[in-house]
Amino acid sequence: MFADLWNRYDMLRGREITLHEGGRRHAGRVSGLDDEGALLVRDNRDRLHRFRAGEVTLAKGGG
Repeated sequence: MFADLWNRYDMLRGREITLHEGGRRHAGRVSGLDDEGALLVRDNRDRLHRFRAGEVTLAKGGG
């Protein structure tokens, strides 16, 4: 139920973001959430990464 609502109102899906996780930065395009609530981000090498925590910054131009 939560996943359905999230997908309905997800404003990050398809947007270019930078995710700050501890001292690391990860850039990519948001692909949504997985079944466990992790944020899915596809990098510029087309690899999909899962993040459970971090600070998201939208890229300029908003994707």
